[in-house]
Amino acid sequence: MGVGGHPTDGRPPGWVSAGLAAVSTDRRLVGRLAGSVVGGAAFFKTGEATDHGSARCYTVLSVGSGRSFTGTTIAAAGRRSDGLIHITLVERRQSAGGWVIPRLLELIARWKPCAVVIDEGSPASSLATEANEAGIELTPISTRAVAAAAGAFYDGIAGRPAVDPETGEPGRDPRVIRYRDQPELTAAVAAAVKRNLAGQWAWDQMAATVDISPLIAVSNALWGFRTRAQEVEPEPWVMFG
Repeated sequence: MGVGGHPTDGRPPGWVSAGLAAVSTDRRLVGRLAGSVVGGAAFFKTGEATDHGSARCYTVLSVGSGRSFTGTTIAAAGRRSDGLIHITLVERRQSAGGWVIPRLLELIARWKPCAVVIDEGSPASSLATEANEAGIELTPISTRAVAAAAGAFYDGIAGRPAVDPETGEPGRDPRVIRYRDQPELTAAVAAAVKRNLAGQWAWDQMAATVDISPLIAVSNALWGFRTRAQEVEPEPWVMFG
């Protein structure tokens, strides 16, 4: 999406509004995203009108569920051919999680991910039990890691390079996440709020006004990718889809 000028009247930048218009007719979402934890400008700057389609192994799958199974999401993260990290919602259904384990087994057979992440301390905990019973090896995510996952998503979208105190030169740009516009993810980012967790902060699923499990799922997938992808040797490219 092209970058336009920044209005001085308090409205979101034009290119942010244009991005939201592409995924939702609810104009209230524009204001919510602009004032969200991540910020609308940062979020849409990392979105892209075209899908690169391929991501370098290692793909990581993650599952997130809303309160009382208001929705369940399978998300993925992986390295793109240009070195950036692609996140995506693989599948989301507004139903209980009976479909999740068969779908995970199908995706695991196709993509051979280096990790599958389900937070056993979240509303998706019953799915973690089912995954274990189905023989799916899960990568445990601790309370502190849940906070690290939220921070990694924020930094990958809206972070700023650290400045070298001696030279004054900026370091590596942490904004390495890219995604294809998906309405469910946009709505989750717009509604997300923070909670204190393990001396850090994490996404507050209970205080959010809508189901933010898509955001939690991609955040945990990102954490899993950064945690596990360095442990294995290079593999061929895989397709998201």
